[in-house]
Amino acid sequence: MNENDGKTKGTSGPIGHDNRQDELENFVGGLLKKTARLQQRDLSPDLQLELALLIDLLSRNRRGFVYTHKVYFEAAFELLAAEKPNLMLLQRLLSNLQVAEEREEGGLAGLIIKFCGPRPATAMIAGLISIFVTLCFMLLLLFVSHTVLSRLERIIDSIHPMVQLLDKLPMGHIIILVFSSFLGSVVSVVTRIGNLDQSSYRPLSVYIGVLFRPLISLAFALFIYAILQTGLISFLGLSLVGAKGVATLWAVGFLAGYSERFSRDFISETETKMGM
Repeated sequence: MNENDGKTKGTSGPIGHDNRQDELENFVGGLLKKTARLQQRDLSPDLQLELALLIDLLSRNRRGFVYTHKVYFEAAFELLAAEKPNLMLLQRLLSNLQVAEEREEGGLAGLIIKFCGPRPATAMIAGLISIFVTLCFMLLLLFVSHTVLSRLERIIDSIHPMVQLLDKLPMGHIIILVFSSFLGSVVSVVTRIGNLDQSSYRPLSVYIGVLFRPLISLAFALFIYAILQTGLISFLGLSLVGAKGVATLWAVGFLAGYSERFSRDFISETETKMGM
């Protein structure tokens, strides 16, 4: 056996590694030269933004990532260099690169992205599952806090009046608002599953948007409830007492979860009433 065979055939040793590294550097260097040429062109504002995003992706990622997705990078630069660039196709390519970048992230973000899957519908379903878990946790937290406050009132109500005040919170009303706002959020998310643009799909963004929607909706619902309790804004025939009050709370919570416009309009009306 020839002693040189082991040295010449294998490319996984130092020589093969050096060749791979040189190939990566040459490829990235070629893209950087294209970037310099594109910066000298008179690009539209939209194309300038896409070029800035492309440069950012190129600079913050590993050379290995850039080379692995070289088809996307080369195609993006070719589109930018074209006489009439296709902006929609360019945005789709850059979106694919961003998704690929997110999928390589480790930690919690990487786990969430894997949990979301490759389609918007699966990310929304993952978010809905998380909403259900969050709802159960919030109800448990309300129950525990109410029990603890009741016991604290008997022990230290004479020491700190705030404990007695917190214990008098209408927990029944709050629980109704939690349920109704979460329900409105879920209905809103489900009815919008088919409207999400696949071309701009970002798993992490969709998941976070779905997960935080009911929490934001609950904050709106509690704010609206507080304003109605003060009487700053009132509606003809509206009551928060008895069976009619329960129905009103369900309607307010559901609308706060389902319609962002309802919450924004109510806040605007409150600002007007307060002279802000």
